[in-house]
Amino acid sequence: MPGSLSPAEREQRRYAANQRWSREDPGPLMERVREGLIQKWRQQVIAEADGLSLSQAEIARRIDCKRRAHQNRMTLAAMAARKAAP
Repeated sequence: MPGSLSPAEREQRRYAANQRWSREDPGPLMERVREGLIQKWRQQVIAEADGLSLSQAEIARRIDCKRRAHQNRMTLAAMAARKAAP
């Protein structure tokens, strides 16, 4: 859990991440992450449709709304973390 890491452990993780990304392109990894999230949201949209037949355009619209909500949650979490930092 990131909140329970000591400052030294956080710095160690930051160092490891920087070392990794200095040797490889993060693009392919991030593409897999994005695709995974889109598939997760697609499954959620279909499950939430509760048997309704949705057009591909409507599914795409709802997935986009889920993506924006996810980004908003991430922004709020970052703001809360910055506010809590000493």
